[in-house]
Amino acid sequence: MSSQEMEILLLYKRLKKIIKSLYNWLKAISDQCSHKAWLTPDDSWENIEWKETIENELIEAKKLLVKYNSIRVSKHELPLIPIPSFNRSYEYSIDKMVSIILKVARSLEDAYNALSMYIEPQLSETEKQQINSLRSELEEMEREGYDYFLIKNLKEAVKEIENNHYLASSLIAARVVLYCIDKIEGKDEEEKAKFLIKQGIIPKREKSKETIKWFIKAVKAARNSISHKITNFPQASESFSILGDSFKMVRIFHKYNENKK
Repeated sequence: MSSQEMEILLLYKRLKKIIKSLYNWLKAISDQCSHKAWLTPDDSWENIEWKETIENELIEAKKLLVKYNSIRVSKHELPLIPIPSFNRSYEYSIDKMVSIILKVARSLEDAYNALSMYIEPQLSETEKQQINSLRSELEEMEREGYDYFLIKNLKEAVKEIENNHYLASSLIAARVVLYCIDKIEGKDEEEKAKFLIKQGIIPKREKSKETIKWFIKAVKAARNSISHKITNFPQASESFSILGDSFKMVRIFHKYNENKK
């Protein structure tokens, strides 16, 4: 690892640490205002217990952004991140300082996300081949007149996974699966799968039990991905699995619509 690569890695880690810290401070400020009836967002910043510690972290954050912008000179692909202005002043209201902290945190996140493209593992050769195969499949779908918006969603999902945005890709792919499922006849996933097999929409050469098992599993994975659990962050393998399911489901849904005509 070169000295510059080491410098970028250290900056990346420091950005991550201070982003987490600033968001924790925002929560602490909110809690303090909630628990003290006499304290409101319009009151002076001087009333906040940890003001000096927070201000020191904001100064450190500005230094990190300056460092990031100096590194990007040799990494022209990296975007320039504007540095929010901040001066120590107890004349600020709590609300004004919360706004400043939030702006600084978001700028740090922009720098962190930009550096992540250099730090995080790139796609493996197998994953690149999968993406190329999916792109070829999309071209075929376009030629065959598949639904425009389904194709548009699939394209977005592929683009996101190519950029290591696994959560975004999974969310888009999952909504494609659920959209298709909702339009297919049947009261639940098993009944829908049996109906598709009976109609010959799912090829008869596939084992019915295995097909139904895959169908139910694909729907369940899509629902889990699009749930409101903020702790859900899919790994690459999960995202590729859901994306593959979405392509299969779109093909099934296209045949289903063709049979209805």
